[in-house]
Amino acid sequence: MGGRLRPFLRRSRHHAGPRSDLAATALERAGLLRRLAREAGWDTGRSSDHSCIVPVIVGDDDAALRLADRMFRRGVSVYPFVSPVVERNQSRLRFLVTAQHSEAQVRAAAETLTDEWPLLTTERTGVACGPGARPAKCARARSSSSRASAQIHP
Repeated sequence: MGGRLRPFLRRSRHHAGPRSDLAATALERAGLLRRLAREAGWDTGRSSDHSCIVPVIVGDDDAALRLADRMFRRGVSVYPFVSPVVERNQSRLRFLVTAQHSEAQVRAAAETLTDEWPLLTTERTGVACGPGARPAKCARARSSSSRASAQIHP
């Protein structure tokens, strides 16, 4: 059986056509999301330009779950990965970008992520980060808020 498949496999590996165009488009769109996320201050881990999967590290399990839910309610399908699947405090949202996603959809997903984070952070901590605040700024506000809370309520 393997002998009959070899010529097919050899041809399919070197075939340039619609499939390779789709793969290139998907990688291009994933690269756009990765760039927009990084520009907005998100950590995308060791995400490679050769992958259609774009992780966005959120940190806290609860925050990742709630952020994924908020994004879903706004029309963005993203998968939360929380411990024990990932290391503790390394929870993330995992975007799977395909060639069927338009550039406008990718930009809208990045914008939704950036819009929802400050709202979620404010809701969880009572510290207002403001619309479009960078994730790192909100994280600092959250940690200083929790330190202040710990001092006020020992």
